[in-house]
Amino acid sequence: MHFADATRVAKAALSLLGLSMLALGLTCSHVRGAPGDSATVAAVKAAFVFNFAKFTDWPENRMRSGDADIVFCVQRNDLDHRVVKDLERKSINDRMVAIRILGPGADIMECHLFFFSNGMHGAEFDGLVARAAASNVLLISDMPDFAERGGHIALITDQNRLRFKINLGAATGSGLKLSSKLLQLAEIVATENQ
Repeated sequence: MHFADATRVAKAALSLLGLSMLALGLTCSHVRGAPGDSATVAAVKAAFVFNFAKFTDWPENRMRSGDADIVFCVQRNDLDHRVVKDLERKSINDRMVAIRILGPGADIMECHLFFFSNGMHGAEFDGLVARAAASNVLLISDMPDFAERGGHIALITDQNRLRFKINLGAATGSGLKLSSKLLQLAEIVATENQ
């Protein structure tokens, strides 16, 4: 698939997902991981991330002023950044979306949400979760067992469908309030070994 075609598919997916999610909340999306479809899969994941933000409330002190941007951070090489950039300057509750592409180990304190895919483990992962909790950052990933390990929202592919799990305890512990509409569509999990 050419980039221009992938961009059109991504924009169409964002428009369709946005309209249907406004009316019905988030739904599962059909995704195929076939070679060449990575831009399409990235577009669907980006649409989910955008809508997760729409259904999340951050503490008032985290939203600096009434017109401050909502900062979406994505770790470099974890989603097709051309697709993610299409989200920039869209709005959520009268706030514009700003996109930041971060390198591994970058400071996430200025982010409202952080999406990453790489396989962080052990102390590195625990440190990220602690920093996110201290800064009210919504953590989203498609890593295996992400939510069960203390992440907030995990995107998972199950029989070519994209679903999501939410660790409500971890999100609430980070000062985030997730909409009941979002929670109704998610599989709710707890952190393992709690």
